[in-house]
Amino acid sequence: MENPSTIALAHNQAEHSILSPLIRKLELLEPLSGEAKSRLRKLSARLVSFAPRENLLREAEPRGDVQILLDGVAVRFKNLEDRRAILGFLLPGDVDEADVFVDMLDHGIVAITAGKLALIPRLAFAQLVTDFPDLGRGFRRMARRDDSISRVWLTNMGQRAADKQAAHLFCELRARFEAAGMGGPDWFTNPLTQEDLADVLGISPVHMNRVMQHLRGLI
Repeated sequence: MENPSTIALAHNQAEHSILSPLIRKLELLEPLSGEAKSRLRKLSARLVSFAPRENLLREAEPRGDVQILLDGVAVRFKNLEDRRAILGFLLPGDVDEADVFVDMLDHGIVAITAGKLALIPRLAFAQLVTDFPDLGRGFRRMARRDDSISRVWLTNMGQRAADKQAAHLFCELRARFEAAGMGGPDWFTNPLTQEDLADVLGISPVHMNRVMQHLRGLI
């Protein structure tokens, strides 16, 4: 990660928009008071740029600041002996962990594309969530949303053929990219390679290639 430059978010309106992706995502889940949004915008943060395939957080590494994705795409993953398993996606407005009191993650986070993060001191962020119950409810709903998506992935991997898993995954990505302002009702730009997609579905890249050919034949 590049050396971050410190940015005071409280002093001008242009900088206030930095956390807009997070505020928009939270308000899709829980209405926020004007005071909660104002206090959230006034938090001091560091703005960090990252490159494609750069590690943003390593498994079992002390968490440090809260990481909020502002731009780009990242994934949660676990390393296996000879490959990795992708566990979920992070899009603009997502946080490294919805529970601000967690000290470390049981998985890693790696960038898929270039992008930007806002890093906010965790103690200040935790105090804000404590002071404003609506923010706390928003983050709990965000955590439940992620848990719900994970359960669907588990169901797919255990019960559905690879082509149906892939079709469901693309529908999820279209909906989430549209919500993040990165797609529309019938389109999104896919930044994932076939190897990435194989790591989501738990199949080989060769099998993933066959699945993609099959799906293209259905269009």
